[in-house]
Amino acid sequence: MRQLKKRVIEIYNSVATVEGFTVDANWDGGHSCLLGIYALGGCDYTEYSDVDITARDNTVFNYGKNGITANCELATATIKGNVVTGRGVLNYPDYAQNGIQLGWEASGTITGNTVRDHYYNNDSWAATGIFYYMT
Repeated sequence: MRQLKKRVIEIYNSVATVEGFTVDANWDGGHSCLLGIYALGGCDYTEYSDVDITARDNTVFNYGKNGITANCELATATIKGNVVTGRGVLNYPDYAQNGIQLGWEASGTITGNTVRDHYYNNDSWAATGIFYYMT
């Protein structure tokens, strides 16, 4: 049995630029990547300090949950000029997808991206193109 891979590109404890990549998360219903590009800074995880990510001019697709994500209060993101494509209309028990997410007090700017094909057929959850979540 294969193990679930969480992310294609992970950024922690650093300043990083992810530019010009094609990120195919190879989602196959549970045995591949939930997230395309992921940055985490804080959220009470002592091993995750400040992270500052620039995601620019990438193509991200075929992910399980989120295309580009920056999470937690020590994360800052500049997300610009990317093409982020969801998997179309999805139904439970599949994940409700988010194209780009800034969550749990992450901060940043999102400009000039093409975000499409995020739909979820369920009354309890929703898919979003761009999702900004504050606690």
